Amino acid sequence: MKISIKKKLSDIQKEFNSKFPYLRLEFYQEQRDAEEGKPSQQLLNADRTIKEVSPDAPSEDLNIDGEFTVSTLKEKFMEKFGVNIQIFRKSGDSWMQTTNK
Repeated sequence: MKISIKKKLSDIQKEFNSKFPYLRLEFYQEQRDAEEGKPSQQLLNADRTIKEVSPDAPSEDLNIDGEFTVSTLKEKFMEKFGVNIQIFRKSGDSWMQTTNK
């Protein structure tokens, strides 16, 4: 899957979920420890692009695949785009926040 800084966050979320149906990607304003959780008021507006939320991000794409761990994916988004993400996994009817452990 190729992530472009010109794509809306909502489109990235949809593509990610179609590739990994039991995972959900969320974008946040601040980086926090997994144990702290992610309040919904810190969610970035999904109608914006990566370039809009991180104007200094390079124009290069990020390629991700199923071999990345959660921690690697989080690091890649931060290194490449300066964007904080959290991955949730589907457990029954609920979405559970993943941890780096």
